[in-house]
Amino acid sequence: MARTKRTIRLKEIAPNSYSEKTPAPQYMQRTDGSLELKAYVARGDDRGFLRTGNQLVAGPPIVFMGGSFVESMYADEDKRFVSQIERRLHAKGYGYRCLNAGYSGSTTLHSFNVLVNKILPIVREAGTVVFFLPQTDSFIVGTKGSYWNGTKRFATLLPADEPSEQSGWNDLHATRAILRLVVAACKNFGVDLVLAASPFRDAPHGDDPYLANKLRPAERYERVQALRAELAHMPCSVGRESAVPAIDGHALLSGQAQYFYDDLHLNDEGQQMFAESFATELMKHLERRRRPIWSARKRRLKRFVKRMIVRKR
Repeated sequence: MARTKRTIRLKEIAPNSYSEKTPAPQYMQRTDGSLELKAYVARGDDRGFLRTGNQLVAGPPIVFMGGSFVESMYADEDKRFVSQIERRLHAKGYGYRCLNAGYSGSTTLHSFNVLVNKILPIVREAGTVVFFLPQTDSFIVGTKGSYWNGTKRFATLLPADEPSEQSGWNDLHATRAILRLVVAACKNFGVDLVLAASPFRDAPHGDDPYLANKLRPAERYERVQALRAELAHMPCSVGRESAVPAIDGHALLSGQAQYFYDDLHLNDEGQQMFAESFATELMKHLERRRRPIWSARKRRLKRFVKRMIVRKR
């Protein structure tokens, strides 16, 4: 029997790459018409992050992790919300580099693998990880194999193989457990972490004709939207139990269908609105984080001044 070498999957954009992605006709048919049909540029930097297109002075990194929502492939490079957040932070005096580690089809388990094997040594103590729980998880939770399934898109091992039996962890308990691993890894390595919920298009059944048509019948609509709501709630829930900051990204756009071009992805207007809202919440965390540093510096300065006064006397 031939031996096959297998690898653990690292979902990232190819380093030093350039490509132009045009939505396929079938993809366009699944949108509400607010996505422009054209070629979208995707450039990978030398470490496999999606370039923001900003020419800014280098600083500590903020790595945004997640699935296709974070990646935002079908948005112009400078309109992706990670790129816009980077410019907003610099305009407010926060000299961070924002690194887009989003990748289409990434699950929470894929992102955890990338965190441990790639992100932690890049971020270290000076930077921050913003970890979005991907709504991609809604496609695999409760399915055969769950996060350890054998499908081409979601498998964690390559070459993929079909699991022989139903996984013992095929529900949201597995999601919560993996998210706790994310928290534990960052705490043990002293890395600043912000958990975040990925938004999704929501409305009562029948109020949004596009959504009701895509998630037919009504029973499926209710089931899928309920699962997505549970996933959106989890980052804040795990954040509270772990004393880790969390941002409810779904709440920022809830009930605002006009910002989505399908059920999970933002159009240009949505990218701008989300960047504004999320940057505001993120800056609150960054401000709290740097206060202890300034407080310590002030205490040292006061002690120095006191010593100088005593010497002069």
